[in-house]
Amino acid sequence: MNYDNWTVMCCLFFLIGIVIERNIPGFENNILELGYFKGAFIPQVLINCLWFSLTVGRDVEDKDLLKKLNIPILQGEILLQNVEIWEQSRFGLNENELQANIIMPEFDGVVHGVPLAGQKKDGTLVTMVPIYDNIKLMAKRAYCWAQLKLKQNKDKRIALIFHNYPAGNATIGTAMGLDSLRSGEVILENLRKAGYKTDALPKESGWLAEKLLSSFTNEIEFFKSDLEPCGKYPVGSYKQWYENLGVDTRNHIKNNWGEMPGNSFLTDTGEEFKIAGFKQGNIFIGVQPPRIAFGDIQKSFHNGDIPPTHYYLAFYRWLVEEFKADAVIHLGTHGSLEWLPGKSTGLCKASYPYLAIDSLPNLYPYLMSITCEGLQAKRRGAAVLIDHLPAPCEEAGLYGKMRELYDLVEQYLEAYRLQSSTVSQLEQVISELLRNEDIKHFCDKDNETDFFVQMENLHAYLEKISSNQCRTGLHILGELGSEADLKNLVNSFTQGNEELKEFVLEKLSHTDEEIANILRGLDGCYIESGLSGAPSTGMLDCLPSGKNFYGVDPRLLPSKSAWIIGQQLANQVIQQYIEEEGRYPERIAMIFWSGTNMRTKGCDIAQAMALLGVSPEWNTNGRISGFKVIPLDVLKRPRIDVIARISGMYRDSLYPTVEYLDECIQGIMKLDEDGDVNYPRKHIMEDSNELEMTNYDNLQCRIFGSAPGTYGAGVNLAIESRNWQSIDDLRDVYVSWGSYAYGKQIKGQFLPEVFSKQLSKVDLTLKNEDHYETTMLESDDYNAFHGGMIAAVRSLSGKAPKSFCGNLSKKDSISVQSLSEEMKQLYLSQVLNPKFIQGMKKHGYKGAADLCNIVSHSFAWDATSNVIEDWMYNELTKMYVISKDINAWLKKVNPWALRKMCTVLLEAKQRGLWNAPKELESALMQEFLEIEGDLEELSDE
Repeated sequence: MNYDNWTVMCCLFFLIGIVIERNIPGFENNILELGYFKGAFIPQVLINCLWFSLTVGRDVEDKDLLKKLNIPILQGEILLQNVEIWEQSRFGLNENELQANIIMPEFDGVVHGVPLAGQKKDGTLVTMVPIYDNIKLMAKRAYCWAQLKLKQNKDKRIALIFHNYPAGNATIGTAMGLDSLRSGEVILENLRKAGYKTDALPKESGWLAEKLLSSFTNEIEFFKSDLEPCGKYPVGSYKQWYENLGVDTRNHIKNNWGEMPGNSFLTDTGEEFKIAGFKQGNIFIGVQPPRIAFGDIQKSFHNGDIPPTHYYLAFYRWLVEEFKADAVIHLGTHGSLEWLPGKSTGLCKASYPYLAIDSLPNLYPYLMSITCEGLQAKRRGAAVLIDHLPAPCEEAGLYGKMRELYDLVEQYLEAYRLQSSTVSQLEQVISELLRNEDIKHFCDKDNETDFFVQMENLHAYLEKISSNQCRTGLHILGELGSEADLKNLVNSFTQGNEELKEFVLEKLSHTDEEIANILRGLDGCYIESGLSGAPSTGMLDCLPSGKNFYGVDPRLLPSKSAWIIGQQLANQVIQQYIEEEGRYPERIAMIFWSGTNMRTKGCDIAQAMALLGVSPEWNTNGRISGFKVIPLDVLKRPRIDVIARISGMYRDSLYPTVEYLDECIQGIMKLDEDGDVNYPRKHIMEDSNELEMTNYDNLQCRIFGSAPGTYGAGVNLAIESRNWQSIDDLRDVYVSWGSYAYGKQIKGQFLPEVFSKQLSKVDLTLKNEDHYETTMLESDDYNAFHGGMIAAVRSLSGKAPKSFCGNLSKKDSISVQSLSEEMKQLYLSQVLNPKFIQGMKKHGYKGAADLCNIVSHSFAWDATSNVIEDWMYNELTKMYVISKDINAWLKKVNPWALRKMCTVLLEAKQRGLWNAPKELESALMQEFLEIEGDLEELSDE
């Protein structure tokens, strides 16, 4: 394939972009004049180098122009900075470049590209110079997208990739809220109907999981040794590609994984890589490679700067060179490619996502409420998102002993009000029930409180449990489920507002666009952009699904509405802490995630500002223009010291708010106020003495995150690998991954002593949740960040901090409660709810995998935060493992998940986290031995 003409076209569009920016005439006129010939629109793809949006803020007459053009728009990035500076930077684009090349163009539904040109300064002369490697890559990407328009479907070769974390057969198809395996079947059937060569497809659901599990996968313990891989990639071909990488890149890989080709997924001769998956006609169904090589998990302990393995890179080279994929579909939220190390944005050939995805068109079905991770896939993985609805849910209701107790309490309260003679009898029956082991774990009877008052409180608590959301299954792409599922989904989205019902139903009638837009993307068509959000919190503007979603402008955060909510949250946190401890909290450590703040328009930022005692100021356009110190006589309390642990995506997408919050913190520290009313100022002096440091710039740092170009908190990897002995080990991981300071004057400096000192004095940890379409037991990121922080504080201070969760899912009734209470309510509302368990059963293999993850994530939370009580472990064992019905189902659809659950629960017992009853421990061990024997037999067949 000769890309020379495409390279020239790329340069031409670059020149057109510059000319247009400098005057004349507008994009719309140019594209209409230059793009049409004899009434037909000629280009198959557009490489756009205009800054900002083509449609937002420009004088465009036809707002549907991009839809009518119906071609992919590849965004070519133009640097304001010197090219050499960009090449050395771990961040890539600066703030202005990010706004012009990334944030604003996303409103147009662009496919993100790479920087094509930048400045070169020679004295006073400034010229624009091309970045040739990136221009060649953009030419290749343009060619590949155009080929999707030009090729017939029967000739296209498509790769359908399932994520797999943790690696192994228990959890293939990792995807939050999505039945990825069934959705894969739906995609394949629709590809067949559209003329793709798929060979014959079975009609019964569940066949895809069955066939994938009988193929060569990432499983290393229980698999058939004679399984043939789907394909093989010659080590010689990989070597030729590998040796063209930069010296630093090769050394980075070699220092972590050894000399090329490593020791994973190789044939017996060592001459070829073995590719996991199988082929179905011209469709490759594959399993994304493990992020970390088996047996080398300790690599994760230093920091997040871990390159992909040789096999990981070889897998994607095989897709390009051997399978010759025309496009790839990464199915579900989310995989690992977009989180590989490299520049945050504005990637170069030393960035691993750039190397892996290469020129492949990348379509990515994604949960619409997971904003920041989706943007990461767009900005670093060149993905076109196809967003999908959340999983079906309904009110939890009550079940088992809770239902029985609630009915008795209602009878008692009614009898009490009527002064009935049955009051004493009902009191006796209820008291007896409350002594039941299955009840007392969530309702201990208090003999010092009036019984009637206790019953009123218990009644309110049970109603709260009943009204909480409970997942009742998983979403399947393009489908709305049963009539009951649709009804519950509408109720969830409208929050009981009947006036919105018809509006929501109309939007949901377009759910088939989730599949239709995958097909359009594979045809090289334009995918319309849309807002990301959680519709269950009233964000109905993000409907219908099937869109290529975008985020928000960080210059608008926090908004005026977020400031109102942030103040309420701050007041509730302080008040609850005072009620429990009898004093003000001096240091509060908060978790800042990008998605939460994008969806809430900056509630975390606003809450931190309120705790500090400053208020935001806005200009007439709604953008942040500064802050104002709230006088102490107005604040009427001390200023609280705030430590922020930001995620890597928060750093990359919302850095203006990092600088802004840092300015607020520095401003408070400089006030001439006594330490007893200004805790940040007080702590500077204390920390300076204790650390014997005189560098006040470092001591003033309060915002920390992972190293530039890296992501995550690391604790999840340590726990998953069982490579830890105590919370001190988890502390070491958390501190080493998260000690990089960020702010106005400092950007990514490694300050472990300062970060450790701040954590050692923390009174309270806090993370806010703005929706419950996903929960803290459905991803290990929640525990890695918040739980990891709690473990670090426990280790460094010698005691457990108070830990709170803010609930912003209902804007008219925000609330704060302890992490332990949050976990208890999640267990009672969903985890142990028969509705939830039966809902998962409907989804076979993937439902079992999700139940397995709940057990794993529960254990991880207990390891860091000590929040899983014995009764929770007991009920998990009874309901998820040894229940005859569930046990038989697990053995049929996903025996690997059953074994993983047994392993995790036994580890909890072995580590002293669970005081297991003898009979449960014995039953669990017997089950473990039986399932291990079954899997050994399966692998020997």
